[in-house]
Amino acid sequence: MLCLEDNRFNGTIPASLSKLHNLKFLALDSNLFVGTIPAELGELTSLQELYLGNNSFTAGELPSSFRKLANLTTLAVWSCSLVGDFPTFLVEMPELEFLDLFNNSLTGSIPPGIWKLNKLQQLDLSKNNLTGHLLVEDGFAAMSLKMIYLSNNKLSGMLPDFFARLENLTDLYLYDNNFSGEIPASIARLPSLSYLQLGNNRFNGTLPPELGKHSLYLTGVSVDNNELTGSIPEGLCTGGNLWYFTASSNRLNGFIPAGLVNCAGLIKLNLGSNQLSGQVP
Repeated sequence: MLCLEDNRFNGTIPASLSKLHNLKFLALDSNLFVGTIPAELGELTSLQELYLGNNSFTAGELPSSFRKLANLTTLAVWSCSLVGDFPTFLVEMPELEFLDLFNNSLTGSIPPGIWKLNKLQQLDLSKNNLTGHLLVEDGFAAMSLKMIYLSNNKLSGMLPDFFARLENLTDLYLYDNNFSGEIPASIARLPSLSYLQLGNNRFNGTLPPELGKHSLYLTGVSVDNNELTGSIPEGLCTGGNLWYFTASSNRLNGFIPAGLVNCAGLIKLNLGSNQLSGQVP
């Protein structure tokens, strides 16, 4: 184990680290390292956890030598000035549980193979320049997913059906993209869902009527700046854990459900710029 995170180390990461053949844990995140990520780190084939995030690297691609890190369970390379298409070799890492590529400049589409990683629990690709649709080929196996963060990209198309199978999913963050179509009713049936962030897209149709009724831990819902119509689901606060519901700048109509206003833990309710009517409960 080598833990050097959250210091002020500078210069380049020494390639000599690749000689630590039995190293299983390497944390160099939140320092002042510059240059490129050394390809030699791909020689650390015993490595299980690798943290390189939040450094001042020169813009570059994730080294292809990392494909040899078959034992990785955690790869965190957030805020590292990564460029180029999404590194497809990552879908060949069968032990991967946590993948964090937040705040880089990755382009291209998310490879369908990412959804075949059956141990993956957290996927954070937010704040990149990813495009295309969310596609699955040859089956969906990522049943362990708990957190999906794809916000601040340029992803498009309709939401896929596979989200409905994620019984352990707590966080679904898809805001600031170009997703369209209706929000699948199946999302409202996710039993572990806590946070649903779908704002700043092009979703239309109605909010799933069952939203909140099956997700008893639902804590926050944000669907601002879409093209949603219809009424606000009456069961949003069924579990009594809702902190916030924001749905401004849509075309919602009807009344504000009394159960929503009476939700004891609610600290934020933003329904501005809609077509709601009636009395405030």
